Amino acid sequence: DYSDYQTTTIVGGSSTFVFNAGDADINGVEVEGNYLISESLTISAFSSWIDVEFKDGLIETATPEWKFGAGLTYTTDASYGDWIASLYYSWMDVRYTSDPDFNDTNQFVPEEDYFMLNGRVQLNIGNVSLAVIGRNLTDEEYTTQVFANLSLVRSGFVAESESALAS
Repeated sequence: DYSDYQTTTIVGGSSTFVFNAGDADINGVEVEGNYLISESLTISAFSSWIDVEFKDGLIETATPEWKFGAGLTYTTDASYGDWIASLYYSWMDVRYTSDPDFNDTNQFVPEEDYFMLNGRVQLNIGNVSLAVIGRNLTDEEYTTQVFANLSLVRSGFVAESESALAS
């Protein structure tokens, strides 16, 4: 239980507006684990649930109720170095963002749930690591942040797929 819980919203893309959300009940559980299938193969998974309830009922939360994910990591040794390959899937539930009419704090818009598939192949040679990283391999579009600008137009950032070579 929280009394006089404060929350923020972004206004104009660079300023924040802090307001008192009243009393809130926040409960949740998070579970994660790893299992070594063989010397080279590991499976991992996580899940989380959070219930955020504001007692006055006027606002929603930007926190998704459910999130889960799973992944596989394969490692192998070669005469010249170590290879690591991984593939991870994750999913995020619906969450709410503020409507541009920030004078009426009970206007909240649901942002759709989405899933993400990421991968990585890495070669370690001594103190040097080379990796090819693929994020959002299925080219899923999702909103990362939404805000009301000064002209009261709702806008936000949509993530795109990306990959990179790192050393």
